[in-house]
Amino acid sequence: MATEAVKKQKKEATGDVERTNDRITYIPMVDIRTSDSEVTVSTDMPGINDQAVDVDLDRDILTIRGECTLKAPEGYRLAYREFESGNFERSFRITDEIGRDAIDATVKDGVLTIRLPKAKEAQPRKISVKAG
Repeated sequence: MATEAVKKQKKEATGDVERTNDRITYIPMVDIRTSDSEVTVSTDMPGINDQAVDVDLDRDILTIRGECTLKAPEGYRLAYREFESGNFERSFRITDEIGRDAIDATVKDGVLTIRLPKAKEAQPRKISVKAG
């Protein structure tokens, strides 16, 4: 069953860490893009809004957490469901290349986007060569 696969995936990802509630914890899939000036992390977190998601940086660990409770719109009842209400959580180790003070996160239509600007020292630059 899909629910058991998610629970197994979470257990394998976190080892034997105990949860404090019985809600399913999803490990959201991400797209990570990089340019000369920043790294961008985008993740689908259906049902999440800016009040239900937290992005924390503790030392070099960036953690995304969210809580989603899905409700059918007024006047409707659920006919079919492919995922359940639950929590989202994922962590990443970031390097010193990232300018920690300039990290920015936005959520729109259930997609969380985190911009991680590269520190000025980490950005590539062209060195001019002069005749000696």
